[in-house]
Amino acid sequence: MLLSRYIAVRLLQVVPVLLAIVTIEFLIIHLAPGNPALILAGPTANPAYIRSVEQQFGLNKPLIDQYFIYLWNLLHGNLGTSVLSREPVFQVVGERVGATLLLVLPAWAISLALGIYLGTKAGLKRGSWLDRGLSVTTLTLYSIPVFWLAVMLVAVFSIRLDLLPIAGIVYPVYPGAGLAYVLDVATHMVLPLTCMIVFYMPQFYQLTRTSVASTLEEDFPRTLQAAGLEKTSTFSRYILKNASLPVITLAGLWIGYSLTGAVLIEVVFAWPGLGILLFDSAVGRDYPVLLGIFLVASLLVVIVALVTDIVCVMIDPRLRYGQVEG
Repeated sequence: MLLSRYIAVRLLQVVPVLLAIVTIEFLIIHLAPGNPALILAGPTANPAYIRSVEQQFGLNKPLIDQYFIYLWNLLHGNLGTSVLSREPVFQVVGERVGATLLLVLPAWAISLALGIYLGTKAGLKRGSWLDRGLSVTTLTLYSIPVFWLAVMLVAVFSIRLDLLPIAGIVYPVYPGAGLAYVLDVATHMVLPLTCMIVFYMPQFYQLTRTSVASTLEEDFPRTLQAAGLEKTSTFSRYILKNASLPVITLAGLWIGYSLTGAVLIEVVFAWPGLGILLFDSAVGRDYPVLLGIFLVASLLVVIVALVTDIVCVMIDPRLRYGQVEG
């Protein structure tokens, strides 16, 4: 009953959070310098044509009117029309979400699995050569600029060794189905996937290692050791369960951030996802598409945060009592 009440409270909090996010994003984008009408009309266009473009996209109206029109359309499932491509924003963003998720989800799963496994090993043997070696290695990997790493991977494996494709998601010569197509996509994923894993895995490792090490300082591990469980898998499961809350929280936040945070990787590898769409839309001042991308990313962050909170309170019921009563 208390868990159901907690979920209901969290669901009620989602509405004002989303409204605040939409408002902030709208103001930030529309108050930024630049006029989409000038980009569409061109530098040599006369003022009359520029005004007609502004009227066509509603850019000549006061900002408060544009805001309420946007909210009204949003409530009816209308994200607007792209200023650059003249296509519905829902269609433009929807065509890119799949490519980004195809890259983000495997990177998230592999980074999380490696980070938890290595972090648990290092935390249980803190101070050992294994702990020191893994900590130095992951810190070194995390310190590498992801843009530089992407360029180096392309230079070595694509240009020098000619083993992997430079950019894109498929070769144009392959049809859009069949085993050859699947292998082609998988081959194109290797380099950008490696970049994301190298950047994100050390974060999961370090947080897991720190959580496991701090959990071992509590009282219950000593009780388990006294019961003779230190050398068994049961001991590791108890430790990992109590140390998993920060890792679960980071894993949830990482998914939402990765949707738009992989801009550099997608630009270097010309990966046709939301990251490169965000870059092109920002350069072209395509306000509707920018708002659509941020809305999708924000909605995913809110949903993942809600699921993460529910998972955390199921693991540790003490969080449930404190938040519901507060």
